[in-house]
Amino acid sequence: MMEKPLVLSLEDPRCLDPSLVGFKASNLARALKEGFPVPPGFCLTIFASQLLRENRELPQLKKEIEKHLQSLPPGQLAVRSSATVEDSSSLSFAGQASTFLNVPPERLDEAITNCLASLNNPQALSYRTFHNLPTGEMAILIQLMVPAEKAGVAFTRDPVTGEEVVVIEAVEGLGEALVSGAAQPERYQIGKGEEPQGGKILSAQEVKEVAEMALALERTFGSPQDVEWCYREGELFLLQSRPLTVEGSLRRKAWLFFTEPGGEETWTSGFFNERFSEPLSPLGWSIIKPLVEELAFRDPLRYMGFRDAEKLRATRLYFGRPYVNLAIFQRIYRPFPDFLLPEGARGYFPDGNAGLRKAIPLPLLFPISLLRYFFRDPLNWSPLNWWVWKRYTSLHRAQLQSLRSALDSTDNPAELWSLMEKAQALNHRLLSIHRWSLTWADISYGLLKLFLRFWLKPREATKVASELLSGLGTKTADMGQALRELLHSPEQEKALRDFLRVHGHRSFSLDIYRPTFAEEPEQVLKLASSLEPRRESGRAKPLVFRDPFRGVLLALLLALAKPYALLREEQRFYWQEILAFMRQTALKIGKVLENQGKLSDGSLVFFLTWGELREACLGKPVPLPLAQARRAVFRELEEADPAAVYPLFLQGDKPMGEKAAWEGIPVSPGIASGPAKVVLTPSGLDKVQPGDILVVRAIDPGWTVVFGKIKGLVMEVGGQLSHGAVVAREYNIPAVTGVKGATSNLRDGQEVIVDGYTGRVIPQ
Repeated sequence: MMEKPLVLSLEDPRCLDPSLVGFKASNLARALKEGFPVPPGFCLTIFASQLLRENRELPQLKKEIEKHLQSLPPGQLAVRSSATVEDSSSLSFAGQASTFLNVPPERLDEAITNCLASLNNPQALSYRTFHNLPTGEMAILIQLMVPAEKAGVAFTRDPVTGEEVVVIEAVEGLGEALVSGAAQPERYQIGKGEEPQGGKILSAQEVKEVAEMALALERTFGSPQDVEWCYREGELFLLQSRPLTVEGSLRRKAWLFFTEPGGEETWTSGFFNERFSEPLSPLGWSIIKPLVEELAFRDPLRYMGFRDAEKLRATRLYFGRPYVNLAIFQRIYRPFPDFLLPEGARGYFPDGNAGLRKAIPLPLLFPISLLRYFFRDPLNWSPLNWWVWKRYTSLHRAQLQSLRSALDSTDNPAELWSLMEKAQALNHRLLSIHRWSLTWADISYGLLKLFLRFWLKPREATKVASELLSGLGTKTADMGQALRELLHSPEQEKALRDFLRVHGHRSFSLDIYRPTFAEEPEQVLKLASSLEPRRESGRAKPLVFRDPFRGVLLALLLALAKPYALLREEQRFYWQEILAFMRQTALKIGKVLENQGKLSDGSLVFFLTWGELREACLGKPVPLPLAQARRAVFRELEEADPAAVYPLFLQGDKPMGEKAAWEGIPVSPGIASGPAKVVLTPSGLDKVQPGDILVVRAIDPGWTVVFGKIKGLVMEVGGQLSHGAVVAREYNIPAVTGVKGATSNLRDGQEVIVDGYTGRVIPQ
């Protein structure tokens, strides 16, 4: 029969077993054994805690507690939780259960009771729910209280970037103020070979002592550590040491860039989904986001007099794809009568219900506000916007030529960054004109259709309006014709050079991460081969009205609509010239940073944000591990099926009207898709093929031999510390556990997506 000890001294070898005393106590017991300065103490084991929860009379337990108390020096006590789900290599459980400091020995029973009850306090329950954790078991750690004069935390890796430095934060007095967030700490950082620098709280010698202890603990436990420490009368004490899961935190931080929390808002992929079919890179999004948010969304709300223009969240990413807050479109399209509402706008609303916009009242001073802003830039706002654009094009060519010349003549990162900023300013100028061109394109097309509906049926009016605005010779149509000529040219090499001279800056995306046609000519040839022969005859027959007045009205409407139908495409052509320049500049910056040893690969520049790249160009540290983690997540997002990860609408973080996902517990980060392979016994392992998603009830250690070839793992049972979860993390295999009925509901060969970030399993 297995012995069930109730109280163990930290010096007792059995206290090294976390299943008896939890991870916090077992880590301290191991540190004490290795000679670290751990305050003396003892631990009520999980068996003692189980008995206490059952409210039994426990004379034996009371006797053992009293015996261990007498073995401690006189003084007050610190009473802390040591649960089997905290301070492990997967999750810290930091701050979720209660800690009681300066406890008089005569009030120890009360502190133990309250500490034990805190396992189910609101924040602990919320934490476990969020992370899909079991309740677990709790032991109680009791130590002699150290009345600290200064205390803090030390990390043996930068917890944000993963950089191999020791980061120390210190406060006066007890460390509880720091870990609870009640005090602003003093921060110290020591890299390899660097001399420690003291500050107001710690001397240089104390910084050195804390750093040396933290690194020694990392060597002892074999992984980066998060260490709590304190000083009393010049003596350093170790209060806690737990794993610092830098890789996990980096992976999570990278994931949160690509999937920002959705809150309570409704989000629509409309507006963006025709422009971005693939995940956006961090640099690409941080270039596009401020331009679109300011010029397309917040400015119009300001013009209309909406007071919440600054407060509303405008955009977010979800699985790397951009979404717009539906509240933005409710406001922007609120003044439009139904007959003038742009066709595409209905697609921005769930079920095409543009009536949702009417739930938002117009500001009282809406007309006055519009007029006030109109007179600040009347030409740009007016139907003469095309003339403003015409003037801009000459500026565009001159500035872009100047920027290209400057790019060819410098390798200095600060100067290269200056070119990026000038190009972004050019983007801003172009889009400040383009937004009004789009507005007049929508208005003029809507008026044309409305005019035609007086004499034609609605569908026929739409068809005729479209035909009247076709064949205008847009930049896109010109490119299509050039592609056809390229395909049938007897001198295809020369024809390709001619094509790229005009259209080489174009790309399938507005994300500067994506290569241009000039960089990958093969995509041009592939596109040309897929084109069908151009069909003629789509031109509308001239409309002849007996009434000259109607003929004049039609001519005026076409005179307004045609230039703006052209500008929609022309402006994208010019915008992509700027973006292509920014891509060339970013690649050059990446090469320079690679040569300086700041980036392991120059292309990682696209996985830095605009702000991070600016800092790097100005000589500040580059968050290399974070960029690498973002690239890893980005590649997963590229491989995921868009049908499953790019819904039209989101309510908060949940897709609206999409196929329901199975909810489980995420145990290893990542996203993978592939055919399911259901295995119930070891004899079925031989049918697992490379690229399969392994679906099991649970993982036996012997089954992990197939982990080298599977893409994902789905388990019905198991937890964060299960063998399958631990090994899946080591193999970087996305894994989800707690998916009830997975082995009975999934079929061999059925396509399935495993989302190891949110715990979703999506059958196809």
